[in-house]
Amino acid sequence: MDNRTLLSWVGADGARLGATPTGSLGLPVPSCPAWTVAELIGHTGWVHRWVTATLSAGPQDPPNRNSIEKAPKDDTVLGWYAQSLGALIDACNHADLDQTYQTFIGPRRGHWWVRRMAHETSIHRWDAQNAVGSVDPIDAELAVDGIDEALETYVANRFNGEQFGSAGQTLHLHATDAEGEWMLTMQPGGIETIRGHAKGDAAVRGRAEDLLLFVMSRRPASELDVFGEVDLPARWQAAANF
Repeated sequence: MDNRTLLSWVGADGARLGATPTGSLGLPVPSCPAWTVAELIGHTGWVHRWVTATLSAGPQDPPNRNSIEKAPKDDTVLGWYAQSLGALIDACNHADLDQTYQTFIGPRRGHWWVRRMAHETSIHRWDAQNAVGSVDPIDAELAVDGIDEALETYVANRFNGEQFGSAGQTLHLHATDAEGEWMLTMQPGGIETIRGHAKGDAAVRGRAEDLLLFVMSRRPASELDVFGEVDLPARWQAAANF
């Protein structure tokens, strides 16, 4: 997915997040139980500001995370978030995205941050709307790219193989509304991910959105179609637990 398309999703999902009703800001977020909706929006805005500072400072001078302005705790967080979103989009449009910048998984080209922000904003928009009670769907193409990105970024670096008991078990993910299939093999040294169709010890099938929400621990496997070793997907999600 190209940068222009990804940035369009940052803007669209960011606008939806910023349009959260003021009266809903104190609601708990079921998918992020440590936060209220206001805290979720504040977190997203803080991340936007951190990435803006990273891209604006340039590859050789990453910002100190402690220098990033913290979100307000009252309903002014919505205006503060709107400023965060606008600054992020502006920074992405003006940065040299072919240069290498610091990320939380090591140096990556600036394109990495554009993609990360598209999925950061999309999933937290979903979190907020789910807390309020009226949820817009995640676009299938964006969700497929989100699964790719989550498997490459979070799963590859944070999956708890010891908790799962990784010993070569296989899990197949199959999107029903878009071109997206993945075979995951849980080895003691990490997860091997191959795009394509194959028969695993277990399979999880559903819309791309639902698979993304499963991978990101927002939706249990029991809400999708599960085949084979029916307990394996739930165990996998517990070891991922983002």
